[in-house]
Amino acid sequence: QSFFEELFGEKSPERLLEKMIHKRIHIDDNFISKSFNYFLINALLFTDILGYKKFLNRDSDIKKYINTLESSLETVVVSVMDTKSDKSDYDENLMKLFESSMRQKDTDVNSYEDVIALISDPLEKNYMIDLVCMASWSDKVIDQAEKDFLNKIKNDLSLKDEVVERSVSDINKFYDDHKEEVAFLSSKNLAQSFYDNSSKLVSKLINRNKKRLIKELSESKEAMRLLTESTQRNLTDEEQKKIQKQLIDIFKSIPSLAIFMLPGGAILLPLFVKIIPKLLPSAFDENRIDED
Repeated sequence: QSFFEELFGEKSPERLLEKMIHKRIHIDDNFISKSFNYFLINALLFTDILGYKKFLNRDSDIKKYINTLESSLETVVVSVMDTKSDKSDYDENLMKLFESSMRQKDTDVNSYEDVIALISDPLEKNYMIDLVCMASWSDKVIDQAEKDFLNKIKNDLSLKDEVVERSVSDINKFYDDHKEEVAFLSSKNLAQSFYDNSSKLVSKLINRNKKRLIKELSESKEAMRLLTESTQRNLTDEEQKKIQKQLIDIFKSIPSLAIFMLPGGAILLPLFVKIIPKLLPSAFDENRIDED
């Protein structure tokens, strides 16, 4: 039975919606991609629901709404991670990854204050609190500074105490119920596991598609130039947005790189930019020679 037969053979609208959401949820057997899926892609899937709600309300630019919402969520996740009193190197690296991803997006979200001004829908507010609790819990401990941040965002979003209490309780219960069956949850530090395995995933994807990537990149002189320069200096925000757009166009022509276009997939782009010159050095050495 094909994907479409399975979906559209369903007569009940409720069951059809449930099946479609289920198809979007990634439960991988591969541990490397599993940690990325559980930590980020599945966590951001609710943006699909909020985007669909906007569509039903006849909002015109759904793509812009989802991009702005993702940037808002990333901004708040970085803010809560920054409150950790004892940040590990992995926490710092993960924050840099999120910050780099945010700089590449063309949105008006630049600060926590921007987020608070934008988030008004009750579903958006509850979703935001859930993600803040998840980010606080990444080392399996919610310390006092993180509790203070939770209290601040609760007040800024005009939410009741029980909303935060329920969210923390739900996350603890999920861990207790599923820690044996979900390998990622048994990691000592989820931030460390996410960063390490995301790096491995990107390296794996580059190696698997090495020939195709070299061909596509060689046809884009500007992409090659920016990637080469990224090994020698930090790219400007404008250059980062430019390289992101060009890479997304390349990924569209390589089906196995579609993960970069899934919800949250843009978080991996800074890793791609960082890793690809190291894994394909000859292509970039040739580009340096051409420039010289």
